[in-house]
Amino acid sequence: MLKPVPIKRESQIDTLRGIALFCMILANMAPYLLVTPHPLFERLIGSSAAPLFITLAGMMASLSRYKPAHGFKYFITRGSFLIVIGCILDATVNHVVPMASMDVLYLIGSSLIISYPLIFIKAQWRLVLALLVFLVTPALQKFYGYHAIPIINTLTLSWQNAAEIAQATLLAWGVEGYFPLFPWFGYFLIGTALGSMRWTTQGTHYFNNLPFLIFSLCLFVGGATSWIMNFTPPYIRDGYSELFYPATWSFIATSLGLILTLFYLVDSFPNKLFYWPLQIYGKASLFIYITHATLITYVLHPLFSPQPIISFLGLYIVLCGVLLLLAWALDKIRPQLRGAPFPVRFILGA
Repeated sequence: MLKPVPIKRESQIDTLRGIALFCMILANMAPYLLVTPHPLFERLIGSSAAPLFITLAGMMASLSRYKPAHGFKYFITRGSFLIVIGCILDATVNHVVPMASMDVLYLIGSSLIISYPLIFIKAQWRLVLALLVFLVTPALQKFYGYHAIPIINTLTLSWQNAAEIAQATLLAWGVEGYFPLFPWFGYFLIGTALGSMRWTTQGTHYFNNLPFLIFSLCLFVGGATSWIMNFTPPYIRDGYSELFYPATWSFIATSLGLILTLFYLVDSFPNKLFYWPLQIYGKASLFIYITHATLITYVLHPLFSPQPIISFLGLYIVLCGVLLLLAWALDKIRPQLRGAPFPVRFILGA
């Protein structure tokens, strides 16, 4: 364990996490409440949520290496709890078989556990490993298959085909699910490397220098140019129209360039009044994730059929407003929750 470093909660991280959550809500409302075909701007915004959110999760994992109390038990406890929450949401909200496909909570939970020994190696080696994850992904997809409908979703659940279900589940977690380890674990590793660069025993190093911006913009422009020139329409899965089914090299480069550029912007302009709702969201990310999924399934979807884009955006603003009010109330009572049981503190960000 490295020398402990006193690091205060950063508003910039909460701001970025809030951006990811606002984009995520838009993406997760669309399959149920937006008429098809979904507008390109909605698909682009929705597609930025997962890369940013997963990268930030990796950064938080990296920060734990400076905290003596955060050993492997800390990682496996939180990783396992995220997987359990994912199972509960699948069973009660998404109405699918738990763990049958790879949703984002499963990815982050398993990445936390897998990454524990990796956060102690040098950041540049983690970047190399992330690059390898990205590079081998297309080969794995070609070898094992990547379908519009994951194989696990086409199988009938019965004991007679238990072996086939187990194989399809492993395929979903590794290559074919919504957020399989290949390539999405690469984003998590990028996040751990960024965390190691940002937080060191010498203090915090902000990403607000010109070389960082130039690299970020080059990555974004280069990735976007390649993406446009070689664009192949991605799959739409159960109404989810994000542009990463599958995530191509061009998409990965574009999204990473965007993430790094956002880091430069929030580090260069850290104290803006309009960040407030983003930061309130960012402090309660898991609560927002659980609550927004529940409200979409049990309130909005039963009440509203798919809407034109203007009406849809109205519903989006209402839902975001309700969640902001809940997150603001939670922020006010959060100090009183420090002595609450671990599951309560974990979910509410206390």
